[in-house]
Amino acid sequence: MGLSFWFLVGFPFQQHKESYLHVVSIEQQSLLGYTINGLRDCAEKKPLAFALEWLAYKPWGSMCPIQVVNFILTIASWLILCSALKERRLFSLLGLVVGGAFFSGYLYLFHLSGAGYAPLLLLIALMFKLRENLGDSRHFALLAVATVVVALFHPFACLLYAGFMFGAFLENRKLVTRGRVIAALVVAGATAAAASAMNGGAGHEVSWSNVESLVCSLRTTEAYKLLALVSVGLTIWTAATADVTRRSRGILLLAAVVCIGATVVAKMPVIAAWLLVCVLKSLLTRRFSGALLVLGAVVLPFFGEVGTPTHMVYAVMICTALTAVDCTVIESKLGWVNGRSAVALGLVLGALVVCLRLGVRVPVVSRLAQPLMAEREKTYQMASILGWLEHSPYRDRYISFDRPAVATRLNYKQTIDRRNTAPTSEYYLDYYLGWLRHDSGKPNPNRRLVVTFGDSTLDGAKLVYSVPGRYAGLTRAYDTTRNGH
Repeated sequence: MGLSFWFLVGFPFQQHKESYLHVVSIEQQSLLGYTINGLRDCAEKKPLAFALEWLAYKPWGSMCPIQVVNFILTIASWLILCSALKERRLFSLLGLVVGGAFFSGYLYLFHLSGAGYAPLLLLIALMFKLRENLGDSRHFALLAVATVVVALFHPFACLLYAGFMFGAFLENRKLVTRGRVIAALVVAGATAAAASAMNGGAGHEVSWSNVESLVCSLRTTEAYKLLALVSVGLTIWTAATADVTRRSRGILLLAAVVCIGATVVAKMPVIAAWLLVCVLKSLLTRRFSGALLVLGAVVLPFFGEVGTPTHMVYAVMICTALTAVDCTVIESKLGWVNGRSAVALGLVLGALVVCLRLGVRVPVVSRLAQPLMAEREKTYQMASILGWLEHSPYRDRYISFDRPAVATRLNYKQTIDRRNTAPTSEYYLDYYLGWLRHDSGKPNPNRRLVVTFGDSTLDGAKLVYSVPGRYAGLTRAYDTTRNGH
């Protein structure tokens, strides 16, 4: 419910970040063409994700359908994962906390590119669902087929499958037959080869930027100091409730405290300690598939070289499940977590959503919701400026930002504090405006309007247009040329 709450607070966004690029590519191509070719200047191919984007956007010309689809697929993955665990009540409570606290990674729900992310969550949920019955050839085959399909949404599926299956073979030696091992290697190898081919055969060179990318993904997931306390609680809870001997639990608790202390001293996000303790707990309880899934999930932000919190949602989801597993005693004491309490909580959260959307100030909650609602409002302010621009005397101008959106790895603080940051980059917007105007030429840097967000101003420039905002402040467009238009 935590994830659903924030989604309903933010829904719907207008075009945001790279969605401008996706829209142009969709409008320029047929369903088959976009499925095969994908995005301009992008070697990575995700054919089924591109097909879903096209189907959700082209017939309607609206960003709403893809956001609803992304949300449904994401919620379905959490529900499937919940059904796969014995500790469903505890997992539901943990999911409420984790989904509410670490929602920054789920901003993909509002993007066309989110079509490639949600299916990976479904695959992870299916892995947990089928883990106990992989000895059944039908379940083994189902997981293999699902991996191949999901790999066409996102090539990262092959790595998750390889890690999970290797861990499953370590957990249950009875699974280790020649046929199953060969089948698993074929599926992992074939999907990896296909992913490499769809990626233009490009490899990944490991450098310090990979470490920076991973750290930035962790920082932007645990975006505020308050969330560090949530991470501390999750870390201690995971260690204290592990179903191991008293001695092993003591060692795990000591490791948890050391990890927390190390992250604090190193000024690193404490959520890293939680992920590590979940891996240690899984190793101690011989749940090797879970441990390798977490390690595999961390590879995406490591090689992503972007630093986005979206790349951490897989590790966070897996660790939420691993934190809940084997806590049977605690689960037995959660009888109050039932349909009635879920309905009551849903009604409370629904009332909060209505109040926030109507502009009613709710103590604490309004302050927490302000960044998301401001980011949503900026997408509408940007759309308003673009609509005005195309019918104004400045319609031949392109747009610059006084604070453009940049890659998270390059400036994670700007990603967290986005009060004055544009909702997209100049590159995406130039491409979008060039398509609208049928202009293939390079924009003249001296013939641009400068747009500011969050009440930011530009001294010495002529104000030509402004869009007020309740949450994001006043957005302004300035003419910086000396001779006007």
